[in-house]
Amino acid sequence: KPELGPVFEQSGWRLVGEAFLLEDRGLRCQSAVLDLDDLNERSKDFIRRQRVDHVFSEFERVLYRSGEFLCRIGDPAEHAFVVVEGELKIANAAGRELARLGPGELVGEIALLTNQRRTAQVEASCDTWLMMLSRSDFDRQLRERPEAARAVLELLAHRLALSGAGPDSP
Repeated sequence: KPELGPVFEQSGWRLVGEAFLLEDRGLRCQSAVLDLDDLNERSKDFIRRQRVDHVFSEFERVLYRSGEFLCRIGDPAEHAFVVVEGELKIANAAGRELARLGPGELVGEIALLTNQRRTAQVEASCDTWLMMLSRSDFDRQLRERPEAARAVLELLAHRLALSGAGPDSP
Protein backbone atom coordinates (compact mmCIF):
# COMPACT_ATOMS: atom_id res chain seq x y z
CA LYS A 1 0.00 0.00 0.00
CA PRO A 2 1.70 3.21 -1.16
CA GLU A 3 0.21 5.17 1.74
CA LEU A 4 2.29 3.04 4.13
CA GLY A 5 5.53 4.07 2.38
CA PRO A 6 6.66 6.48 5.12
CA VAL A 7 6.27 3.76 7.76
CA PHE A 8 8.44 1.38 5.73
CA GLU A 9 11.04 4.08 5.08
CA GLN A 10 11.36 4.69 8.85
CA SER A 11 12.25 1.00 9.22
CA GLY A 12 15.00 1.09 6.60
CA TRP A 13 13.11 0.16 3.41
CA ARG A 14 13.72 2.21 0.24
CA LEU A 15 10.75 2.77 -2.07
CA VAL A 16 11.47 2.10 -5.75
CA GLY A 17 9.56 2.94 -8.88
CA GLU A 18 6.08 4.35 -9.03
CA ALA A 19 3.01 2.98 -7.26
CA PHE A 20 1.07 0.60 -9.50
CA LEU A 21 -2.26 -1.22 -9.56
CA LEU A 22 -2.30 -4.99 -9.17
CA GLU A 23 -5.32 -5.29 -11.44
CA ASP A 24 -6.36 -8.89 -10.74
CA ARG A 25 -6.64 -8.07 -7.03
CA GLY A 26 -7.60 -4.39 -7.25
CA LEU A 27 -4.72 -3.40 -4.97
CA ARG A 28 -2.48 -0.37 -5.21
CA CYS A 29 1.12 -1.42 -4.57
CA GLN A 30 4.51 0.17 -4.08
CA SER A 31 7.74 -1.80 -4.52
CA ALA A 32 10.43 -1.44 -1.88
CA VAL A 33 13.88 -2.87 -1.26
CA LEU A 34 15.60 -3.56 1.99
CA ASP A 35 19.27 -3.73 2.86
CA LEU A 36 19.32 -5.60 6.16
CA ASP A 37 22.33 -3.54 7.26
CA ASP A 38 20.14 -0.40 7.05
CA LEU A 39 17.39 -1.70 9.36
CA ASN A 40 16.81 0.10 12.60
CA GLU A 41 17.36 -1.91 15.80
CA ARG A 42 13.63 -2.28 16.52
CA SER A 43 13.11 -3.95 13.12
CA LYS A 44 16.17 -6.18 13.54
CA ASP A 45 14.82 -7.33 16.92
CA PHE A 46 11.41 -8.08 15.36
CA ILE A 47 12.98 -10.17 12.59
CA ARG A 48 15.05 -12.13 15.11
CA ARG A 49 12.02 -12.73 17.39
CA GLN A 50 9.83 -13.86 14.48
CA ARG A 51 12.66 -16.01 13.09
CA VAL A 52 12.15 -14.78 9.53
CA ASP A 53 15.70 -13.61 8.87
CA HIS A 54 16.37 -16.84 6.93
CA VAL A 55 13.89 -15.73 4.26
CA PHE A 56 15.87 -12.56 3.56
CA SER A 57 19.27 -14.25 3.69
CA GLU A 58 18.45 -16.66 0.85
CA PHE A 59 18.16 -13.94 -1.78
CA GLU A 60 21.07 -12.33 -3.56
CA ARG A 61 20.50 -8.89 -5.06
CA VAL A 62 21.95 -8.42 -8.55
CA LEU A 63 21.94 -5.69 -11.20
CA TYR A 64 21.49 -6.44 -14.89
CA ARG A 65 22.27 -3.55 -17.23
CA SER A 66 19.99 -2.55 -20.10
CA GLY A 67 20.33 -5.08 -22.94
CA GLU A 68 21.99 -7.71 -20.76
CA PHE A 69 20.50 -11.23 -20.86
CA LEU A 70 19.58 -13.09 -17.67
CA CYS A 71 19.22 -16.25 -19.72
CA ARG A 72 18.85 -17.52 -23.25
CA ILE A 73 16.82 -20.41 -24.64
CA GLY A 74 18.54 -23.70 -23.84
CA ASP A 75 20.56 -22.36 -20.89
CA PRO A 76 20.56 -24.56 -17.79
CA ALA A 77 18.23 -23.30 -15.06
CA GLU A 78 20.12 -22.38 -11.92
CA HIS A 79 18.11 -19.44 -10.51
CA ALA A 80 14.70 -17.81 -10.28
CA PHE A 81 14.46 -14.02 -10.14
CA VAL A 82 12.10 -11.42 -8.69
CA VAL A 83 12.15 -7.96 -10.28
CA VAL A 84 12.85 -5.33 -7.64
CA GLU A 85 13.28 -2.31 -9.88
CA GLY A 86 13.29 -2.06 -13.67
CA GLU A 87 11.80 -4.23 -16.40
CA LEU A 88 12.50 -7.51 -18.17
CA LYS A 89 11.56 -8.49 -21.72
CA ILE A 90 10.65 -12.14 -22.29
CA ALA A 91 10.98 -13.41 -25.89
CA ASN A 92 10.65 -16.72 -27.75
CA ALA A 93 13.19 -18.38 -30.07
CA ALA A 94 12.07 -16.20 -32.99
CA GLY A 95 12.71 -13.08 -30.90
CA ARG A 96 8.99 -12.29 -30.60
CA GLU A 97 8.23 -10.50 -27.36
CA LEU A 98 5.98 -12.59 -25.12
CA ALA A 99 5.79 -10.38 -22.05
CA ARG A 100 7.30 -7.58 -20.04
CA LEU A 101 7.74 -8.07 -16.31
CA GLY A 102 8.12 -5.33 -13.72
CA PRO A 103 8.59 -4.90 -9.98
CA GLY A 104 7.35 -7.78 -7.86
CA GLU A 105 7.14 -10.27 -10.73
CA LEU A 106 8.82 -13.69 -10.76
CA VAL A 107 10.73 -15.15 -13.72
CA GLY A 108 12.65 -18.37 -14.22
CA GLU A 109 10.49 -20.54 -11.99
CA ILE A 110 9.17 -22.82 -14.74
CA ALA A 111 12.57 -24.22 -15.67
CA LEU A 112 13.37 -24.75 -11.99
CA LEU A 113 10.08 -26.56 -11.38
CA THR A 114 10.34 -28.76 -14.49
CA ASN A 115 14.10 -29.33 -14.20
CA GLN A 116 14.40 -28.39 -17.89
CA ARG A 117 16.54 -25.89 -19.76
CA ARG A 118 15.28 -22.34 -20.30
CA THR A 119 12.40 -22.06 -22.79
CA ALA A 120 12.58 -18.29 -23.33
CA GLN A 121 15.18 -15.57 -23.39
CA VAL A 122 15.03 -12.88 -20.72
CA GLU A 123 16.62 -9.49 -21.31
CA ALA A 124 16.81 -6.40 -19.10
CA SER A 125 14.88 -3.61 -20.89
CA CYS A 126 16.64 -1.04 -18.73
CA ASP A 127 19.00 -1.23 -15.75
CA THR A 128 17.15 -3.75 -13.56
CA TRP A 129 17.68 -4.80 -9.95
CA LEU A 130 16.69 -8.39 -9.19
CA MET A 131 16.52 -10.69 -6.22
CA MET A 132 18.13 -13.96 -7.30
CA LEU A 133 17.23 -17.26 -5.65
CA SER A 134 19.24 -20.43 -6.29
CA ARG A 135 17.55 -23.71 -7.24
CA SER A 136 18.19 -25.24 -3.79
CA ASP A 137 16.88 -22.16 -1.97
CA PHE A 138 13.86 -21.99 -4.30
CA ASP A 139 13.08 -25.66 -3.59
CA ARG A 140 13.50 -25.13 0.15
CA GLN A 141 11.16 -22.10 0.10
CA LEU A 142 8.48 -24.19 -1.63
CA ARG A 143 8.90 -27.09 0.83
CA GLU A 144 9.02 -25.03 4.01
CA ARG A 145 6.63 -22.20 3.19
CA PRO A 146 3.23 -23.40 1.91
CA GLU A 147 2.20 -19.80 1.19
CA ALA A 148 5.19 -19.43 -1.18
CA ALA A 149 4.24 -22.67 -2.96
CA ARG A 150 0.65 -21.48 -3.31
CA ALA A 151 1.77 -18.11 -4.70
CA VAL A 152 3.89 -19.86 -7.36
CA LEU A 153 0.96 -22.14 -8.27
CA GLU A 154 -1.35 -19.14 -8.59
CA LEU A 155 1.19 -17.37 -10.80
CA LEU A 156 1.57 -20.42 -13.05
CA ALA A 157 -2.21 -20.84 -13.33
CA HIS A 158 -2.58 -17.17 -14.22
CA ARG A 159 0.13 -17.40 -16.91
CA LEU A 160 -1.42 -20.58 -18.29
CA ALA A 161 -4.83 -18.89 -18.52
CA LEU A 162 -3.32 -15.86 -20.31
CA SER A 163 -1.52 -18.10 -22.81
CA GLY A 164 -4.78 -19.72 -23.88
CA ALA A 165 -3.38 -23.14 -23.05
CA GLY A 166 -5.74 -23.78 -20.17
CA PRO A 167 -7.83 -26.91 -19.60
CA ASP A 168 -10.58 -25.72 -21.97
CA SER A 169 -8.26 -25.25 -24.94
CA PRO A 170 -8.17 -27.87 -27.74
